[in-house]
Amino acid sequence: MLKYMICLGKNNNDNSRCRPEAKDYLGCRMDHELMTRESWKKLGFDDLDSPAMADCEPEQSGGWHILLCCTGSVASLKVPELAALLQRAPAAGRRAVTIRVVSTDAARHFFSPSDLPPGVQHYTDADEWSAWRGRGDPVLHIALREWAHLLLVAPLDANSLAKLATGLCDTLVTCVARAWPLGRRPVLLCPAMNTEMWRHPVTAPQLETLRSWGCSVQPPVQKTLVCGETGVGAMAHLEDIRDTAYRLLEQWEKGAAGET
Repeated sequence: MLKYMICLGKNNNDNSRCRPEAKDYLGCRMDHELMTRESWKKLGFDDLDSPAMADCEPEQSGGWHILLCCTGSVASLKVPELAALLQRAPAAGRRAVTIRVVSTDAARHFFSPSDLPPGVQHYTDADEWSAWRGRGDPVLHIALREWAHLLLVAPLDANSLAKLATGLCDTLVTCVARAWPLGRRPVLLCPAMNTEMWRHPVTAPQLETLRSWGCSVQPPVQKTLVCGETGVGAMAHLEDIRDTAYRLLEQWEKGAAGET
């Protein structure tokens, strides 16, 4: 599904330029009985073109897939650096890492997609709708969920924290989070906000709610913030975020292997 959506994005939603990708995606729907063979043939594909069920499964590159989501904190300035750190050649015995980035509109004030490492794909709210024209078309937040092994929200601002804790889903980031298989795949949240926002009485119960659902939280650290105040609220150090992300993926991988 993601390959089809990426192709559409590169070709101004011209389906005629994405026929191989469309065949894989629609064939997947047919194999899942979401599309009839008659409809398949009407599109000009014959029986021999029907893909195997394996084409429907999440893309597997032999490594870890991290979906790095960022929200409207000034700490989004560090997203390109964090993406590079996460995908850098991992330590001996660890898996290769592929990163995709999702940003809210507010987060885009703090970095440009051109700042991201080469090959890192970037998605925004507008992309959620660009490939969808009607029933049966791909849904981006579901495709991203199926691709990723770890959902990493860094930075998580106060606004998006409140949305996640109450189930609101009005951005691509929060839609992915709402559709995420909590308890079956890891989530790492990295709050970043003004000190008084962090101390506000609503913050702790919101984080506790998310922890109770199976999310891990990398607490903010104390430093001098952009506003000039000194206190707790800055996003955790990037190396600590990377190490926690790797640890969660290792634990998840061992658990998944034990279930097979």
